[in-house]
Amino acid sequence: MSSSPPEPLALVLIGKRDHAGLAVVRDLFERLHVAGYAVQEMLLEDWLETTAPPKIELVVAVGGDGTVRTAAAAAYAGRSRLAVVPLGTANDLARTLGLPLQPDQAVGLLQAGRWRRIDLGRCNGQIFCNVASLGLSAKVAQRLTGERKRRWGPLAYAREMVDSLRTFRSLHVALDLDGVRHNYRALQVGIASGVTQGGGTRVAPGARIDDGRFQVYVVEPQPLPRLLAMALSLKLGAHNLWDGAHFQTARRVRVATRGAHEVNVDGDLLTRTPIEAEILPGAIEVLVPAETRQDEEAAA
Repeated sequence: MSSSPPEPLALVLIGKRDHAGLAVVRDLFERLHVAGYAVQEMLLEDWLETTAPPKIELVVAVGGDGTVRTAAAAAYAGRSRLAVVPLGTANDLARTLGLPLQPDQAVGLLQAGRWRRIDLGRCNGQIFCNVASLGLSAKVAQRLTGERKRRWGPLAYAREMVDSLRTFRSLHVALDLDGVRHNYRALQVGIASGVTQGGGTRVAPGARIDDGRFQVYVVEPQPLPRLLAMALSLKLGAHNLWDGAHFQTARRVRVATRGAHEVNVDGDLLTRTPIEAEILPGAIEVLVPAETRQDEEAAA
């Protein structure tokens, strides 16, 4: 008598303990079972202590960009696929990919979506999906508490940025982009695979998450009123209206600063300068809508 093959395993990584009991998570489990998966549920904090993970066909991130980053790293290491149920404050990978920001609609992609292969970045050994940055964004990440995120949502990033601008000092930065060297005095440097940072600010509107290249941006010091106006234009993606913002592309990036400075990796302070970043072309497959605005732009 032949036995049926085992069901493929879906790992559901849940960023916060209070997310586990949500109705959308129960719906996710039901849809995964209908799709033929065996389901293993783990809190993010428990997964980070796992030393010998099982063979996983699909990793589902339930949470914000930090959870998504960890899930993407797991998917890359295990040659698994990735699905995202956005429950965070910023949800920047979801925005870049045109995913529904309503969690129940994102779960519905298990039946109605398609698979898209995307790039990942690696910065000092840390996998990231969106942006690794230093300067002002790292200062904001230092100040931004969970309570402020819950209270203000995506507006928390803008509030902390305005407050940080009053005291932040620019950095001396040496960049190496695929062997070509540049020196800047900068308020912020970002190495972007995705388009947005901090909940929808289009820091790298020219980036494509599947072109095998980073978009590297540098924002030079500006007077405070000009910076505030520039911040609004960044939110709208209108970078070409301003001097003092530089955009280049590269596959490998090295960044050195005078003294060690913290680096914001998809919203978390995970490493310090100097840093080396490399693009990982077509690193994983992720579940996206059948058609997105990004598809329409690429076809235009």
